[in-house]
Amino acid sequence: QIGRRHAGFYNNHNHLTTSIAGDPIKGRVLVQRGIRDTSAQDPDRQGAYSEPDGDPDADGNPEQVNLGNQRLYTSWIDGWAYDEINRTPLLTPGRTFTPGHFFEIEVNFGHMSMEGHRHSFWLMPAFVDEQGQVPDPGTAYNNIAADGVEIDIYEHEYFGSHRPNAELFGNMLFMKVLGGDAGNTENQIENTPTGFSYNDEKRTAVVVSSAAPFGRISDGWHRIGLLWTTERLVWFVDGVAVVVDTEKVPQVPMYMILSREMNSGVKDAGADGFQPDTDAAAQPPAIPADPGLLSRNVATQRNLAKLATPADPNLEHNGEFRDHVRVNYVKVWSVGSGRTSDSVVTGTRYDGTQGEIFWEKFDHTEFNVYRDDILQTAQPSNGNSFFQNSLIPGTVYHYRVSALTDSGELTLGFVILPGSAGPGTSGSVPVTAGPAA
Repeated sequence: QIGRRHAGFYNNHNHLTTSIAGDPIKGRVLVQRGIRDTSAQDPDRQGAYSEPDGDPDADGNPEQVNLGNQRLYTSWIDGWAYDEINRTPLLTPGRTFTPGHFFEIEVNFGHMSMEGHRHSFWLMPAFVDEQGQVPDPGTAYNNIAADGVEIDIYEHEYFGSHRPNAELFGNMLFMKVLGGDAGNTENQIENTPTGFSYNDEKRTAVVVSSAAPFGRISDGWHRIGLLWTTERLVWFVDGVAVVVDTEKVPQVPMYMILSREMNSGVKDAGADGFQPDTDAAAQPPAIPADPGLLSRNVATQRNLAKLATPADPNLEHNGEFRDHVRVNYVKVWSVGSGRTSDSVVTGTRYDGTQGEIFWEKFDHTEFNVYRDDILQTAQPSNGNSFFQNSLIPGTVYHYRVSALTDSGELTLGFVILPGSAGPGTSGSVPVTAGPAA
């Protein structure tokens, strides 16, 4: 799910996104990185696709994702692109997700060096349903604020140490739901070890600093997750539930997107010595006061050379700067219960520190139970349940139930026990069935 970035087609809100000669985007698939800005009043969202960082694929087309050293590196494009389905050999299936999934990414922001570089892991409503059918107008995008136009599992932006409040903003994650024309959401904040702040649009900002149990988000590897059910959204950092939203919970199919972009937050004047300007060609060059995003073309060629970027020759490639975020994995578990192979994982029980997993047993099969890929059963179980105590409230645990067969172990289902399932919740957590996507 991390090859090609999908973005849903803005059905009822198509005035917010690009169009070609006034027509909707071909194929209803966008490759999203940013917007080429010509002015704050008339941004050009029809910039041609290019990939300055990547080597051409077999057809001579620019690649969208670079893989190396067992790490995934997202890469840049100039603006919005359309009909680019065959631009990369690393295609993502056109799969959508609905309520009943747990998403997790292991990511390292420690190599970000470019002012305004924003990295995002998010979900956006799909124009097609899960059967690949085009729904009636308004089905994928509507004016119901609870359905939103995107779920941000996180957005993280680099802030240099020379900038005011760099420690605060440089260790911030935005975890929120946006409602588009219907309005943005105001997340509920309860029982979390981190500090929080709201911006003017009621978007949740989570500060993951050295005071938090998981350390600064800008240092080293971290796991960031989202539990999406029909009743709630729960965000996690390193297994700790930090944000919950029960007011605005989208119920529509969504694509999963991993992207990066230049953000207009770099236009702040003052200590940086910049004067915001609506003209990207102003003399001296200034950061355009764009209400949306800045494309690589405008932001780097004219403006970013003026920023306090480290003197690292590896940051410059073909006359342009490059930067990267390392991603170790992206995993998705389906939440619910159901039959897989010869067994059914039927439920869980959780009371704060003790958890129990139940499954339906067939044909005297023996079972093993793993937690975070570590075997928990001292010997294969002949029963149909597994009990464990001394669990830490607020911590997410990934269990895997496997059957011992003549051909080896067969994974029957996954179970997520996210501590208390997030602030403000109690009781059992739905089990998962089937392997991670």
